[in-house]
Amino acid sequence: LYNGWLIFVIVAPVVEELLFRGMIFSRWANKWGVKRAIIFSSLLFGVLHVEGTLGAFVFGVVMALLYLRTRTLLIPIACHMLNNAVAVALGIWGFGLGDSSNLEDFRSMLWFAVIGLAVATPILFLYIYRAWGTLASGLPYFDSADVPATEPAFPSRDQCPRCGHSLPRGSRRCARCGTAISFPPVAAVRAPLPEPAIPPDPPAAS
Repeated sequence: LYNGWLIFVIVAPVVEELLFRGMIFSRWANKWGVKRAIIFSSLLFGVLHVEGTLGAFVFGVVMALLYLRTRTLLIPIACHMLNNAVAVALGIWGFGLGDSSNLEDFRSMLWFAVIGLAVATPILFLYIYRAWGTLASGLPYFDSADVPATEPAFPSRDQCPRCGHSLPRGSRRCARCGTAISFPPVAAVRAPLPEPAIPPDPPAAS
């Protein structure tokens, strides 16, 4: 039991994150761009987890976004370990202690799963929605110039450089995350319009 717990909670998250996010996702991002790499690497992750393909696909997307947003593999590895630890704990609690084969125990476990799914699903999809629109093309541990971009590598001057939130012209602080904006507003950096040509005076009549 201890060896199985060690492999499932410690070894598997480290190996899977290094393989899927550290290697496969990074190589595909260099080839196809960041967003396509997120989709395809998460699809592969889901297909290889045959016991829950859809859930594993969503989990892969969230781990890839965490990897990009935190710029390190340590956070996805920690989250993966926590996810597996919770799964092991629920398995022991639900099926390893006492007789859990009766209908009453099954119903209690089913209601617990439904409530957890109802709470977690909106949070996960809200995070995916918000993080998806603020992705930069650069990869952690890699030069951003090596990655083909599906969007600008750096935010425009109408966007917050931290969260990508749209800024009113002339803003000095982001209303969403509170980041101070150090660059001048767009109007201040645009080149001035050329002076209109003034026609020469007509020659004086002799």
